[in-house]
Amino acid sequence: FTLTVESTQFQRMWDKGVSILGGEKLISSYRWSEGVEHVLFVHDNAEREIAKDIADEAVFFEQADYSVWVDFKKKASKAWFDSPRKDVNDRFSWKESKQLLAGYLNYGNEIGRADMPICYTLDGVQKRFVFSYDVISAKLDYHHDWKIILQDIEAEWHCHKLLFRRHLPDHHTTRRHGLLRPIYTRQRNTRPVFCDRYPYIDKSQRSGGRQTAHYFRP
Repeated sequence: FTLTVESTQFQRMWDKGVSILGGEKLISSYRWSEGVEHVLFVHDNAEREIAKDIADEAVFFEQADYSVWVDFKKKASKAWFDSPRKDVNDRFSWKESKQLLAGYLNYGNEIGRADMPICYTLDGVQKRFVFSYDVISAKLDYHHDWKIILQDIEAEWHCHKLLFRRHLPDHHTTRRHGLLRPIYTRQRNTRPVFCDRYPYIDKSQRSGGRQTAHYFRP
């Protein structure tokens, strides 16, 4: 089969990325299942081949529509898009009479590594093809800044994870300004993981008859 991906918004997103980040930041690596003869990038009536697992110009951007066609050369009895998300799969339709699987992709604000999984049945045998690439932003340096953002989210997640664990037996809660906040009860072989921006009121410790707010760091 031949897999074709086309976007009328590509040039607009590329120009935007170049003006904000520079063309050297707009890169992606591509990977695909075995058996592929050529992967071609076609733009402005010129085409060139893309190498596997080698950094190249990015094609997929956030907030852009991509039309996808899979044109089968051998007669397939069925073909479908095999994403874990049903709403994405529902964007694709199979036309057996034309031997064509067609649909579209739009990643919204989601950036990162993505797969394009195509499943089909040929001569009674189910097969699966996957094309992988980076979905990048035209406003954010995905290969540098995004990693830093993920690290910050991971650090913040530890703080929020503790807040939502208030029903576990090794925590108890108190109320401050109408909000429940957990108080960590130290046990053997455990360590507190607190975010220093959240105060925790320990009613067991009082100073001059007043509650004491403790700020904990990881």
